[in-house]
Amino acid sequence: MNRDTRVAPSFFLLGLLLTSGCLVQNIDEEGRACDAEHPCSAGRSCVDGVCLAHVTPASDGGDGGPSEQGDGGSTDGGGGSCLDACVDWLCGTSNACGAVCQPENGCVEGSLVDGFDSGDTGWVIFKDDVTRFEMTTVSSPALSGQALWLDYDINQAGGFGGIERLFGEGQDWRQATGLGIWVYGAATGHPFRLEIYDTHWVRFEFIVAEDWTGWKHVYAPFSAFARSVFQPVPDAGSAPLALEAVKGLSISPGYLSGAQGAVVVDQLALLRRPEAGAIVPLYIYPSPGAWAPLIEGKASHPTVPVLAIINPDTGPGVAIKPEYATSISELADAGITVLGYVHASYSQRDASVVREEISRYRSFYPEARGIFIDEMANTEGQEGYYRALSDHARDVGFSLTVGNPGARTPVSFRGTVDVLTISEGPGLTEAGLIHESAAGFDRGSLSVLRYGLPSASPAYVNQVRRDVRYIYLTHDAQNPWTSLPSYLNSLLDSLR
Repeated sequence: MNRDTRVAPSFFLLGLLLTSGCLVQNIDEEGRACDAEHPCSAGRSCVDGVCLAHVTPASDGGDGGPSEQGDGGSTDGGGGSCLDACVDWLCGTSNACGAVCQPENGCVEGSLVDGFDSGDTGWVIFKDDVTRFEMTTVSSPALSGQALWLDYDINQAGGFGGIERLFGEGQDWRQATGLGIWVYGAATGHPFRLEIYDTHWVRFEFIVAEDWTGWKHVYAPFSAFARSVFQPVPDAGSAPLALEAVKGLSISPGYLSGAQGAVVVDQLALLRRPEAGAIVPLYIYPSPGAWAPLIEGKASHPTVPVLAIINPDTGPGVAIKPEYATSISELADAGITVLGYVHASYSQRDASVVREEISRYRSFYPEARGIFIDEMANTEGQEGYYRALSDHARDVGFSLTVGNPGARTPVSFRGTVDVLTISEGPGLTEAGLIHESAAGFDRGSLSVLRYGLPSASPAYVNQVRRDVRYIYLTHDAQNPWTSLPSYLNSLLDSLR
């Protein structure tokens, strides 16, 4: 790639900084003047006399229309209101169009590290002698107040550059699960890097390719930070990231890329996202490539736990199916936890038959790690039936059992299985009903399955993950478990 093609994105982004200091997107009617007599089109707001897009994360299919109801619940609340833009926003703060975000709007709990609104940001530039790196405070009406523009031209001969901020004696970040930052990109593909200087001054980094145009919220879970190659501390050892007294942080767009470009960053925050994962009924025959989207999705989201339920023949069948054995191995190699399907017919099946099926899974498909018990009863007095099935599963070598009553279940069932599915059905059941159903249970032991949905609905996921650990949403209302949704990656994104 010649130098001129690398320069182009930087000039593109520089052109977005108007003389007024407003950062706008040069897309469709973005950036044109507006007032009461000349309003902006749908999906844009008139901010300081300029048309700007609402700040909402990208989605597959959009969340704009009403969804079906399930469990007596309401719709997902789609409709393009300002509160829809609260996804990934800090709870209790005003979002891009002035609405104060509350938990029911899908915001994230946390605390602001830097909104880049003060004149003295405390950030300093570091770079090699040849690299050019500049930072400028600019107006950011598309978010709030000020933002920080970072312009870089990295030395191609192993150069580096970025900005860093030190925290003196250190800040305690142990209550957070990761860092979040809004980044305005130009789809350069350059690496965007966050680096933490931990309690012991050991450095850990998180890198993502800047492959988007406009604003995007980047979430960097602490579990995804890896030890940096460069370590100023001799004998840094191999201890994990220590967060009790974090000494500093750096931001490096274009790090080590030998490239030229620019980004704008805003609203750097510590976030608290309860750990969440996906539970995927994979009732799809494993023809070549049929399970590939799930494997690829897991590879793109290595920190998101994924459970996959396989169902060769309404259970294990009477003989090994080689195509299943091969594909289960591929799932396991990708880090996906495989569960074998059995059904209890609401305690009407002979428990010895179910136990024999569990044993057959262990014999036929040893790379499976657990059992999924469908058609689980949720009436008091049936607890012993399922506790005995779980005990048998552990006796034959499985480490996880999931039960699916698919509805609210008495607390007396706590511990009968490792994970209990408390909601299954069409549409998005109200998050409030999920919260009520979860009362008395540990959130790590609960899951939700919803179908017939046009999109991944990240706002809903942010609400529900407060009460349950495993979530799955899919598109097909008639045969929901026989295909994977086109928005699978968006769902996994929201579960980070």
